[in-house]
Amino acid sequence: MSLAADLAQAAALAQLTARMSHDLRTPLNAVIGFSELMSSETFGPLGSQRYQDYAKHIRECGQTLLKSTEDTLAITSALAQPMGEAGGCGVRPLRLQSLIDDAWSCVAMHAAQTGVALDCEPCAGLEIFGERRVMRQILVNLFQDAVSRSQSNGRIVVRTNLNGQGIRVSLEALGSERGRQDETLALSVARALIELHGLPVVTSLNGDGVWRVCVEFDLALQPDFFFDAGHHAGTGIAA
Repeated sequence: MSLAADLAQAAALAQLTARMSHDLRTPLNAVIGFSELMSSETFGPLGSQRYQDYAKHIRECGQTLLKSTEDTLAITSALAQPMGEAGGCGVRPLRLQSLIDDAWSCVAMHAAQTGVALDCEPCAGLEIFGERRVMRQILVNLFQDAVSRSQSNGRIVVRTNLNGQGIRVSLEALGSERGRQDETLALSVARALIELHGLPVVTSLNGDGVWRVCVEFDLALQPDFFFDAGHHAGTGIAA
C-alpha cells in the first residue's frame, strides 16, 4: 500500500473516531449532567433518600463509561496515525500547562471527595509534540492512578524538567498507600498509549510512601527565526 493510501486510511479512521467521540460523549454528558442536577436538587427535593443514592450511582456509572469511551477513542486515534511524524493526523505542538489543567479537571471531583490536592510547578510556555486527545488521555489516566493510590488528604506533585529534546513530566503521590505496587487499569491504558508513541515511562514506589511515575514527552521545537526570515524573503513574502 502506498504512503498516500496509508495517510488517506489514517485520515478516514481519525474522522470516524471523531464522529464516534461526538455521538458517545453527547448522551453521556447529558446523563452525567442531569444526574448532577438531581443530586443537588436544583429544582426541588427528590423525596426519598433512595433517589439521591440512585442519582449518585447513575452519575458515577456515567463517568466511568465516559472514561472508558475516551480511553478507547484515544487508543484508536493513536493507532490511526503515523507515530511521531509531523504529517500524522492531528499531531501538532501542544501547550503542556493547558493539557495538565484539562486532565486534572477530569479527576478533580474524585480528588476533592478524598481531600487530595494538586501541587503543580508552573510550566507556561512549554510545548510538547503529539495528538491532543492521546496526550490528554495519558495525563488523565496518570492522574486517576495517582489519586487512587493517595490516602485521604494526600497531595499530588507535578514537576517538569527539560531533558535534551524532551520534557520529563513526573507525578508524585505523596502519602500513597504503602506496599501497593499493582498495575491498575488506568496505568495500563496510560502505558499502552505511551508505548504506542514510543515514549519511555518509569514507575516506582519508594519506601517513604511516595509513588512516582515519569513520562518523557517529545519537545515541540521552536521555529528558526532566521530560516523563516530567509524563506519569506526568498518567496517575496514580508517577514
